[in-house]
Amino acid sequence: MDTPNGPSGAWDERSRDDAIIEARTRLGQALRRVRERAGLSTRQVPKAEPGKFYSSTQISQVESAKAVPSPELIDAYIVIGGDAPHLRALYQQSLAAANAAARRRRSGAAAEILPPRDAKVVVDRHEVQEHYVVVSAEAHYRFSPVGSIAEVDCVARLRAKAPGVRLAYGGFTYSVEQRPGVLSVEPISGATVADFRESETGAVGFYWELDRDLYPSDPEPHTVAYRVHVDSKIRSLPRLRFFAESGTEQLTVSAAFPPEVDPAALWWFAAVDPIDAEYRVHGRELTVDETGRYRRTFDDLVPYWTYGLAWRW
Repeated sequence: MDTPNGPSGAWDERSRDDAIIEARTRLGQALRRVRERAGLSTRQVPKAEPGKFYSSTQISQVESAKAVPSPELIDAYIVIGGDAPHLRALYQQSLAAANAAARRRRSGAAAEILPPRDAKVVVDRHEVQEHYVVVSAEAHYRFSPVGSIAEVDCVARLRAKAPGVRLAYGGFTYSVEQRPGVLSVEPISGATVADFRESETGAVGFYWELDRDLYPSDPEPHTVAYRVHVDSKIRSLPRLRFFAESGTEQLTVSAAFPPEVDPAALWWFAAVDPIDAEYRVHGRELTVDETGRYRRTFDDLVPYWTYGLAWRW
């Protein structure tokens, strides 16, 4: 991870390179796991054109973090069984690390990169996210009688990595109904919505304007609470899944189901990748607590692991 170099907050060359290598290594390892689970050699990763394959050299270099994959190559790994959101997130992280290093090089080794203040001019969400850490997060889901997600109450506790942090980012998707208008967000406390963006498939990203500027010296993290509304009658996939970010220490996930769709069994998972998370492990079953929810708190999170709940209806 990036580390500050002296009181100015500048970043040294080794930190930039380490951040890029770390991000590319995480991506390469994830790609290798997908290929090996598919039972393919480095000569058998298919291209989009029928009968065409990527070269063994190219696959080896990408999986060993010596080369940057193309978006088309990421798609190829998705076709052979890779988890699309996970692989694309790792790919974006690798691009963001390289872009951040390039911005710092252009601005000079002694220059401090200040947090953006205007969400309307932000192009890449990592321009905002690199300046703070989500110390802990909560996501409390409520399901409808048909098994769709009705709403999610979220809490994020933020600690600044740079002085004067005023923006934060959040994002959601509802993969079973990919259309605009499915998701909306309602601020509750700690921030207001500065900018709301929605893709053609209904994925939403929103930038919070915090109630105050945040500083690394703040004695306590700043808390943002909000609610995500889901306008859908399509039953959810039987899992709630989160990818741990570097610096996040705690995650709490809960789910409340009406009697019509109460799961026959529900369990928690913590795994190195989404494929491992699909397997139920004995001893991880959960029962409803006194509030009528299935609930799990994860401590000591491992960065980039997958955490959450899964069930069988």
